[in-house]
Amino acid sequence: MNWNIVDADEFEKSWLLLADIYIHSTKYDMAGDLLKRCHNHNKSCCKAYEYLGYIMEKEHSFRDAALNYELAWKYGNRTNPTIGYKLAFNYLKAKRHVDAIDVCHKVLAAHPNYPRMRKDILDKARVWIVTRTISLCASAPASLLPLPESREHLDPTRRKF
Repeated sequence: MNWNIVDADEFEKSWLLLADIYIHSTKYDMAGDLLKRCHNHNKSCCKAYEYLGYIMEKEHSFRDAALNYELAWKYGNRTNPTIGYKLAFNYLKAKRHVDAIDVCHKVLAAHPNYPRMRKDILDKARVWIVTRTISLCASAPASLLPLPESREHLDPTRRKF
């Protein structure tokens, strides 16, 4: 059957369902072809981006997974906390810790009790940033570190001649 505008929604649903079956059977290449077909006809198909993110995550391609989850988050109007969690998780795995923290804040603002968001992602990203900052400061040459401010001009006992 050829694609037409009248049956567009049914084609999209059937491609997504078949892709879901292929994903559960670990036939990621066949699922990817169907998901790309969805994107050819509907560039804002949130579910297709979510499935592609899942496939990339299973293949340990966290940067690509984050890119796909980012598009799913965008086209889902940044409202689905599950996609937000997966996006933040893949940002964390892709070493984009600041982005992970930003997404965590957005999800937690809308869903303050979302399970595991704070412990699994937010706290780990914060700890990584702090330890990385400390290790960079410790290994920096003394010439790059800021000099302590001179407080001589604040000393009231000091005389100026």
